[in-house]
Amino acid sequence: PVCIQHDLSLGLPPLPQRADIVYGGPPCQGFSKAGRRRETDPRNQLYLAMVEAARQLRPAVVLLENVLGIRTMALAPAAEEFRELGYRTAIWDLDATGYGVPQRRRRVFMVGCLDADPPPPPEAFGGDISVIKVIGDLPDIGSGDEAHRCNPLPATAARFVRHIPNGGCYRDAPPSVLPDRLLRILADPKRYKNPRLFPKPAPASAAQTVVCDTNPSLGGVLAPDM
Repeated sequence: PVCIQHDLSLGLPPLPQRADIVYGGPPCQGFSKAGRRRETDPRNQLYLAMVEAARQLRPAVVLLENVLGIRTMALAPAAEEFRELGYRTAIWDLDATGYGVPQRRRRVFMVGCLDADPPPPPEAFGGDISVIKVIGDLPDIGSGDEAHRCNPLPATAARFVRHIPNGGCYRDAPPSVLPDRLLRILADPKRYKNPRLFPKPAPASAAQTVVCDTNPSLGGVLAPDM
């Protein structure tokens, strides 16, 4: 595969002589339903870097991945660009829970093949996947095992997260223990897009999408009460 970090204003970086696969995940901020979803967000056009790489390298396969919001904003024109290059395309809608990952993470994949029809989506094999099956054997925090550490919560958060039940989030804590910021969001969920902050997964099920930022005030997932 070829890996490209791209800014359209700078042009493509040097490419290898050939590549079998071009895979890309353009920035999701312009597509995500958690954001403002602006049609004019310049990041929405970054899939064109993949198109240009495919034009130059002619790989056998191209694979574009993104959040579900790309469907209504850029997926159709992206697929058309690849079809104009001769790729036969298919769209997959996959959830990570079907593939052994204990988080509900649905993503759209556009797969294009140059000299063959795209294959069907990979068959799910996840079965009964849960948080406890993945992290249940970790040593206790403070056991001395340096491989298992945690970031302590701020004092303001520590006071109310213990009131959040497994499977819940800040909305499931008594309003009397919530800080002012969360009370404002709770009072006007439409304005704030009803975020599921301070989520605490149920051990016997999959967690919500685990984001890169570990801060639970921004959507980072808490460890469940075991």
